[in-house]
Amino acid sequence: NTSVNQGWSTPEEDILVKAIMKFGVGNWRAILDSGCLPGKNPAQMYLQTQRVLGQQSISEFTGLHVDIRAIGIINKSRTDVVRKNRLITNAGGKLTREELIKKLKQNKEKYEVPEQVWSTIELPNQDSITKLIMEKRFLLSTLEAEVAQVREQIMEVRVRLLFDACFIYEYSS
Repeated sequence: NTSVNQGWSTPEEDILVKAIMKFGVGNWRAILDSGCLPGKNPAQMYLQTQRVLGQQSISEFTGLHVDIRAIGIINKSRTDVVRKNRLITNAGGKLTREELIKKLKQNKEKYEVPEQVWSTIELPNQDSITKLIMEKRFLLSTLEAEVAQVREQIMEVRVRLLFDACFIYEYSS
């Protein structure tokens, strides 16, 4: 399930994906301190990371600078796994420390974005987010005005139909 969860807009998910590439999986404090996702907390980021990755456990990626969306696409097509709520689950026992270190190393080699890429990622700052919010509020007020006009037109049609129905009733009586 790589769809955006309620409470996460597509732009916010895009920012989360870039922030994880820049700071590493599980580095929620750095993401929070960057100010790129105001209003989000570590638990929300963790859950959305699971959804985008398509798997429940993210420990095998902890600290890695990866594109969770790309891994999620790969995970979505896997048939050799057990899933629960469309997320890959661990069908075996808990990983030993050695197994986890081995998986981290494999995932680093296979998926990690080069440092020259992740170190140059620019995340939106508070000013750009404030500007985006203001643009969205303006768009929302425009759409609300359009809805009000449509409701008014519907009411006019209803009144006209009611008037016509009364006229037909009186004329036929």
